[in-house]
Amino acid sequence: MGIEKLASSLPKLKSLGIAKKLGKNDKLASSVLKAAKQTPKSLKLKTALQEQINSLVEMQTKHTVTLFVEDFASKKQKLIEELSKVCDKTLITQIENAKTPEQLAKILAEREFSFFREYGKYMLEGKSFSLQNQNKFFRTLTLEIEQIQYKVRAQRGKFILARERAMHVPSKNPKVIAIENILKQQYGCKFVSLKDNEELARKVLKAYETASKNGIKTPENVIASDFMFAEGENLFNGTVLLNTRQTALPAGALATMSDFHVPLHEILHGTHPTLVSFSIKKIPVQLKKVKEELSGYSAITQTHETFTELYTKKLIDGLNSEEQALFDYLNIFA
Repeated sequence: MGIEKLASSLPKLKSLGIAKKLGKNDKLASSVLKAAKQTPKSLKLKTALQEQINSLVEMQTKHTVTLFVEDFASKKQKLIEELSKVCDKTLITQIENAKTPEQLAKILAEREFSFFREYGKYMLEGKSFSLQNQNKFFRTLTLEIEQIQYKVRAQRGKFILARERAMHVPSKNPKVIAIENILKQQYGCKFVSLKDNEELARKVLKAYETASKNGIKTPENVIASDFMFAEGENLFNGTVLLNTRQTALPAGALATMSDFHVPLHEILHGTHPTLVSFSIKKIPVQLKKVKEELSGYSAITQTHETFTELYTKKLIDGLNSEEQALFDYLNIFA
C-alpha cells in the first residue's frame, strides 16, 4: 500500500491504505479534479499532484496537532533522538526550532508527504503519463522507475518507524500488555505499540495467529498509529501500521466481514512483489468481474490490493472457484 499507487493513479492519487470512505465524494480526490479543470493543460498534472499533497499535509497537521499539546518539549526531544538516526540535519533543525504544537505537526506532515512529492515529480518530469490520457503510459515501466519507488518507499518507511518509536506510549492495560508480550514471545515481534487499545490488540493477535498457522511470515513491528487517515498500511520494512481509531466499514467495503480483516490484510501485503509493475499488472478480461465484485476496495484499487484482499478472504472465509483462479494467477511467489 502507499507509494505504489502513485505509479498508475497520478494525478488521481487515490487515498493511501484501506480508505475510510469508498465513493466519489472523497475530499482529496475532488481537490485534484478541481485543479485539473482550472489549470492549463501543460500544468494539470503537476498542479493536481501538488494540490493533492498540500491537502494531505494540511489534513495531517490538523489531525495530529493535539498529540503535541501535552509534554511538548519532551516529545520534541524524543523525536529528535529517534529521527536523528535516519533523517538529515535539515529536518532535525526544523524540529529543534519548532515553537508550537502546530509547527511541529506540520514539519512532520511535510516530511512524510515529501516522499510522495519526490516520486510524483520524477514520474511527471519523466513524462511517464500522457496529458491527454492520464491513465496511459508513454512507455513501459523501467528499472529506474522501480529503483526510485524502492528508494522513496524505504526512506519513508524509516522515517515513519522512527517517528512512531518516538511517539510510543507504553500500554498500562494488563490485557493489552499480555497480548503485546505474546506477539513478542510467540511471533517474534521486536517493537509492539498498541497504545492500550484492547479491541485492536485482540484483532492483531487473531491476525498473527491466522497468518502464522498458514505458514506466513509475520511483521516484526506492529504499531497503533495516531498519524493515519487509512485503516492500515504495510511499510514493507517489517512494519505494519494500524489506525488507533478503528472504523466500522460498510458491508461490502472489504472482502470479508471479519473484525480482524484489516490487520490480516496488512500482514498479507508481505506476500506479494513490491514492484510497481505488479501493482499495475493487468487482470485477464475473463477475471475482471472477480476483481470488481470481490469488495468495494478491490474494485477501486490496484492489482496488489486485489491480491491481498483475495488472500485475506482465502484465509478467513475461503474462495470460490473464480476467486481462486484470479488468486492463482496473481500468486507469483507460489
